[in-house]
Amino acid sequence: MINMHYSPEFKKYAVALYRAQPGKTITQIARELGISRSTLRRWVLEDSRENPEILTMPIKDDSFSSESLKAENAFLHAQIEQMQQECELLGRTTVHFIRKAQRQT
Repeated sequence: MINMHYSPEFKKYAVALYRAQPGKTITQIARELGISRSTLRRWVLEDSRENPEILTMPIKDDSFSSESLKAENAFLHAQIEQMQQECELLGRTTVHFIRKAQRQT
């Protein structure tokens, strides 16, 4: 068996993709990403332990109950907020470096 090393970004993406699609199973998402089911399952469990403050969908939950949808909605809102903050920071950083480069020329 080949021991693959995946970047932290890819792992986060895979977990977020799984959580964003409550109608799909871990097996389906893993197949789409070209990774094993057990690898994705481990990443989801690790992320749940590392980030207990984020409301997440239970791994075996294939239902669309209002509670699971609320949890998924809260998770997605937290992800959106984090991405907006990151984009804002990247924009400010870009402006800073452009101005610095202009002063040096």
